[in-house]
Amino acid sequence: MKKRISAFALALVMVLALLPAGALAANSDFDIRDGILHEYTGTSADAVIPEGVTGIAGMAFSCRPPLKSVFIPLSVTWIGDGIFFESGVKDIYYEGTKEQWEKITISTTDTGEYGNYAIFHATMHYNSSAPLPFEDVRSNDWFESNVRVCFEEKIMMGDSDHTFSPYGTLTEEACAALAARLRARARGETVPAQAPGESWYAPVIRYLEDLDLGITPGVQCSRGRFLTMLGAVLEDGALEPICEVDALPDTDDPNVLRFYRAGILNGKDAYGTFQASGTLTRAEAAAMVSRILRPELRIAGIFADYSPFRAANVTPSTVFFSNGVTAKRYLEEINALIGELEAACVRDGIEFNWFNTYGEQTFLAYVTETALDNLGVARSMGTQAYSVFNVQVYYSRLLDLRDRQLLGTDPADTPAG
Repeated sequence: MKKRISAFALALVMVLALLPAGALAANSDFDIRDGILHEYTGTSADAVIPEGVTGIAGMAFSCRPPLKSVFIPLSVTWIGDGIFFESGVKDIYYEGTKEQWEKITISTTDTGEYGNYAIFHATMHYNSSAPLPFEDVRSNDWFESNVRVCFEEKIMMGDSDHTFSPYGTLTEEACAALAARLRARARGETVPAQAPGESWYAPVIRYLEDLDLGITPGVQCSRGRFLTMLGAVLEDGALEPICEVDALPDTDDPNVLRFYRAGILNGKDAYGTFQASGTLTRAEAAAMVSRILRPELRIAGIFADYSPFRAANVTPSTVFFSNGVTAKRYLEEINALIGELEAACVRDGIEFNWFNTYGEQTFLAYVTETALDNLGVARSMGTQAYSVFNVQVYYSRLLDLRDRQLLGTDPADTPAG
């Protein structure tokens, strides 16, 4: 008898492990029998009726204040008397259209205070999606649509029934599980089930072992490692280019460029910086995965010009002066001044030369001295990065990177010759 009970318990655990996170909590809030919702037993002011419910029995939500809203799935075909009696419901979110709603059989034996008065006087919202079960994902969060796709496609769930932890991090085995699910989906396969006595991620690692990814359980997964896993399971057909990205500030990895060109990634800053060793948040992972699943969510990267920093061999945040003036601010000032002189040379029909004069100063003296004055700094305040900066060498390298286009013009605006 003892063995039979243990086997049953194990089977139950395995079945529950296959259910999406949040599914048990959602259904435990309702008394549902044979597809009929008989009573709402939850405590949330925003009730979400599970998909598959076909009818709502009379008085199912009655006397359950302070109920604010209810989501009704497309599967509902009839509604009994007084379901929202004294519940306080103000908003009804319906998955279908207004025309589909009007086809639902709604009891009208009593449309007064004790009947379905609330249904006919609540604010209706048609074509609505079911609210996510996560308390930490709001409708105005940048990642809400990404999390929704991952949740609906059962690729990425919450870390509990009611939380997603968007700013939490992922371990390598968790990222491997996402990659495995994407691979299985593309191949029409199923990731093998967990065998008795083994860790939850063992079948994931087995499923990916032919790819030789070297997954280390328990180690925090970086952005670079996650992209390595995704790149290994996705064919080129899944990553059709939608924009041109030939270089990034911090990597020339062909696999990384695949994802930028496909609109899966947009970088960590205006320049498209990847940060391969950077921390990967759950929200960022959801964004990448959702864009793989839904091409309409992909984004064509439009990045700020990084060529000045390549020419100067610095990063935008490199500190040039002790008061905190960065390379970004300094090079912007330098470029603006050089652009003015370039324009003057074009206007006067002469060639730009550092020993040309502007007033009583050479171009070189004018640019270097005016930049310091405009930024309120002095040479004595310069850091090591500033001390090795040479404006003439910088300008020459920058022109090469811009295919000899002057600083006063945008290379993207000039047709290729």
